[in-house]
Amino acid sequence: MEKQQKLQEKMVDLKNFSYILLAASGFFYLGLVLVGQDKSNLQLTILLGVTYLFLGLAFLFRHLSNKYQNILEDQESR
Repeated sequence: MEKQQKLQEKMVDLKNFSYILLAASGFFYLGLVLVGQDKSNLQLTILLGVTYLFLGLAFLFRHLSNKYQNILEDQESR
């Protein structure tokens, strides 16, 4: 029972982290698009890289959250 509770907590945490990373990447992208003319190429590259990094981590966390959810559903159906 305690193992299921820990998996449930991990699933919720990972889902929340993915939402936060998606929101942060959206803000970075808006900063890139809206004021991109005033920044140097290095700054633009860093903003784009961080945006892609946050998006990748968000999708990874969401994938892991779904994996934990499937494990929980399999345990409950037994």
